[in-house]
Amino acid sequence: MTDQVGRLTRATTRAFEPVLVSGFRLVPGPAGGRGESVDLIGDQITISLSADWLEGELSVHLQAVGGHPVPLASLVDPGQVSGLHLRRLSRSITAGQLESTLGKVADLLVTQASDVLAGTADGLARLGM
Repeated sequence: MTDQVGRLTRATTRAFEPVLVSGFRLVPGPAGGRGESVDLIGDQITISLSADWLEGELSVHLQAVGGHPVPLASLVDPGQVSGLHLRRLSRSITAGQLESTLGKVADLLVTQASDVLAGTADGLARLGM
């Protein structure tokens, strides 16, 4: 799976461009043969993305500073997005497919959780703060 190393970071950089432009910064985590992680860190919110290439899973959590991680599905409805599969990533997922999946996640956050991304009082309350 060494061909996967860095793939999540590269795809996140492209797919989450609207979030990065709004003040979040991308911090790659450790990558290995099994998976990779990336954090998008804002002033009050961190978006954590973790891919397990062997299990075919993409995990997305949001966390307020001082809070606990909250799964994406607790904040938005991924079922409303056609073709968004976080639990069935192919082991041979292409860069384009991964970027498309991440783009759907980013769009979902922008459309259904903009208050969370902005760190408003209502958004922080949705994260249990």
